[in-house]
Amino acid sequence: MSFKMWCCLCSFHLTAYMQHVCSKVREMHSMSQTNKIIIFFTCSLNSIPDQNLIHNYSQEREQTKAICRRPLSFIRCSVITRLFKDLIKLFCIQFIFISLNFFALKMFKKCFSSLPRSSLFYSKNSISNSSTSKLLTQSLLNDLQSIVGSNNLSLNKQVLLSHGKDEGHYPSVPPEAVLFPENTDQIQNLLSFCNKHSIPVIPFGSGTGLEGGVNAVQGGISVDVSRMNQVIQVNRDDFDCKVEAGVTWRDLNTHLRDTGLWFPVDPGASATLGGMAATGASGTNAVRYGTMKSNVLNLQVVLADGRLIHTSGNNTRCR
Repeated sequence: MSFKMWCCLCSFHLTAYMQHVCSKVREMHSMSQTNKIIIFFTCSLNSIPDQNLIHNYSQEREQTKAICRRPLSFIRCSVITRLFKDLIKLFCIQFIFISLNFFALKMFKKCFSSLPRSSLFYSKNSISNSSTSKLLTQSLLNDLQSIVGSNNLSLNKQVLLSHGKDEGHYPSVPPEAVLFPENTDQIQNLLSFCNKHSIPVIPFGSGTGLEGGVNAVQGGISVDVSRMNQVIQVNRDDFDCKVEAGVTWRDLNTHLRDTGLWFPVDPGASATLGGMAATGASGTNAVRYGTMKSNVLNLQVVLADGRLIHTSGNNTRCR
């Protein structure tokens, strides 16, 4: 806490106390008139004056006169003495408070100075360092391009920036390249190749998350599944469907509009179903229809080494 802030706090407490003293002095001078108003109001309601109330009023009036007869110098001295005591108490409290703050700050720096910096709480320097340290050589880029095709790899600066940030408050940390696979075989080959060469992979749906999970804090590539946006199969009688990971929940409901069915999970943003399954998305209808966990029957998952698994078995439509 700086000296200016400490002076502001002292002046604030002093001003509040002076207002309290002034209100007490005004209340003391207007005490007799207040008693007159109270006795008139009580008598008018009861119609017959209460003798005990009148007697109490007389005693209070005599006490008020005795107070008013005191010399003004005595009142001033008592007020100044009390004000001086309260000021000393205020300065002592402020001194103790500032000392504790400095001590706590010193201990905090001493305890956390040796801890490693988290990858989520990065600074501008770490962002610039991650963007300048390239993991992909030209030969690796050529190999990646041969896997997904020449039109499905982008090194454009704006595309990289848009894939390095979601809708959260974290700053953009762009990847080194953005790939747009079109089928499961390309994703398997990509992950197998990246696992062999130790290249970080960040999946990207529509970028509507808030957790900063798409930020490439260690470089690598971003795998955008937006081109895998086909609704493969709809089973109206069984109330289920089979879709690719890049289909958004809005597009699925548009596709199901003529069947009388709908997908109830509504996270608000136009999120992809793959991203919603990965983050366990919820929505406004979760109380009645459940979250993503309750509405997913089977998943086809490509592991980090390129292996393909099904969480409920191949071609299985129920748990």
